[in-house]
Amino acid sequence: MGSSLLLVSGSTEDPKCLFPPEPEHYGGPKLKVAIIGAGLAGMSTAVELLDQGHEVDIYESRSFIGGKVGSFIDKHGNHIEMGLHIFFGCYNNLFRLMKKFFMDVY
Repeated sequence: MGSSLLLVSGSTEDPKCLFPPEPEHYGGPKLKVAIIGAGLAGMSTAVELLDQGHEVDIYESRSFIGGKVGSFIDKHGNHIEMGLHIFFGCYNNLFRLMKKFFMDVY
């Protein structure tokens, strides 16, 4: 089986590169894919691949999912946030994913 790589580039003056299009439907063979990390990138990649009919296994080393947008409880019972507390308007792929799962986007 061969492999391919798609490179996409654009300047910041090109408004098309700031607003990525919906992913195109994949028409090739169905794949079995291993994703390392259950953070936002890994989970959103899994959703796209599953929607296209691929088989996906996700591997995460921590006891929780979410990566930098996850949280945990420390030994004193405090909830500790790992990362992002705000999502800027330019996170188009994130908002598209949130809408897909019926999350309100404000």
